[in-house]
Amino acid sequence: MTKRLVDVDDDLLQAAQIAMGTTGLKDTVNEALSVAGAESVQRLDEIRRSFAAAASVPFTEADREDAWR
Repeated sequence: MTKRLVDVDDDLLQAAQIAMGTTGLKDTVNEALSVAGAESVQRLDEIRRSFAAAASVPFTEADREDAWR
């Protein structure tokens, strides 16, 4: 772990502590970073699944021609 000196908005910290049920700056920041990272991974997975689903839809040559019009 790296020790860092940062300015933290006290109101945002308090709101995050309430939302996540954490106490203390370190626990709250670490939990927030963990949640943000997990949500990012979930969004990327959803995007990949959406592209895979779209790519699996069969198209005819007429569909391709219509797409260019």
